[in-house]
Amino acid sequence: MEKIKPPKVKIPQTDSIEELAEFWDTHDLTDFEDELEEVTEPVLCA
Repeated sequence: MEKIKPPKVKIPQTDSIEELAEFWDTHDLTDFEDELEEVTEPVLCA
């Protein structure tokens, strides 16, 4: 019998630290390796 996978969740596109913290409290970065991109320049938040 074939296992049914739940729908793929996307990383939230938000600037809210609270929303991102809540998301990462319940998810694992390794589940999103296909969505990550290498950053070659420093990223600074003001």
